[in-house]
Amino acid sequence: MVYTVNLLTVMDEGLKRDIITGYNLRDSRNNANFNEELTIRYGHSDITHAIQLTALLKSQGINARVQLEPKTSAFIYLEEWGTPPTSPDIELIQIENGNFIEYAKEYDILFEFPDMEQKMEFQSIILKYAKKNESDQEGLIYSSWW
Repeated sequence: MVYTVNLLTVMDEGLKRDIITGYNLRDSRNNANFNEELTIRYGHSDITHAIQLTALLKSQGINARVQLEPKTSAFIYLEEWGTPPTSPDIELIQIENGNFIEYAKEYDILFEFPDMEQKMEFQSIILKYAKKNESDQEGLIYSSWW
């Protein structure tokens, strides 16, 4: 007897049981084939964020190669993030424990840096300009996430 298991069903069950907090699905045909040692994969959903982040890196003297890879994400939407967003690219499903699973069309933006020094600078730039720590935080690029 042959059993087939739907990967999404298994992953969603993991979300519902608090085994995982989220997952991403990407089509391997979109792989950038960048040098992994010099590459950072950064996920988001808003294209304006990607444009501003790329410009920000350039303004800081970081000259990375860039590629966008579309993906589908699913994750537990946390209460502290506020009212869940509404968009044609987002679907929210309330689960038995009262939490929501958010399914979103997103992208990974890959940055391949010319050297390790520039790659290491990326984190400090993200923490300063693209990582939300307060709801009314100023000085961040568009649509920065918690």
